Amino acid sequence: MIEDESKPEVTKMKQNIWEKEYRNVDSLWGFKPNGILSQYVEMLPENGEVLDVGIGEGRNALFFAAQGFVVEGIDISETAVERCLQLSKEHNLNVDAKIQDITSFEIEPNKYFLIILSNVLNFFPDNEIKNIIDKVKNGLQKKWVGIY
Repeated sequence: MIEDESKPEVTKMKQNIWEKEYRNVDSLWGFKPNGILSQYVEMLPENGEVLDVGIGEGRNALFFAAQGFVVEGIDISETAVERCLQLSKEHNLNVDAKIQDITSFEIEPNKYFLIILSNVLNFFPDNEIKNIIDKVKNGLQKKWVGIY
């Protein structure tokens, strides 16, 4: 019970850390998509659904949206999500980005062809990584294995 009560405090602390990181720079991760990740485009069905966990300013999400995919994303940082949505608007792309912590976010089962976790898992302890991976596996369409 104590663990559940402290979780919002831990989430708030993580959120404050990431807010500070994003506010201190114009672009934390850059605008080019991850090179390896961009190679998955040809493996995915046209107009497939993609979830970007830790969407940041949208470098990967915007890339997939530009290729015609339906893209959703979450990030704990309000600043990052605002930048992503602004870039999406500027480039006339449709990215649905929301402020959310992956530890409390419910991934809809069997929905996505690709779930992106670029530079995400390394910021979590082992016990949370297992829970996140379980959520991601459940959210992927059964015939697709796309976790990065």
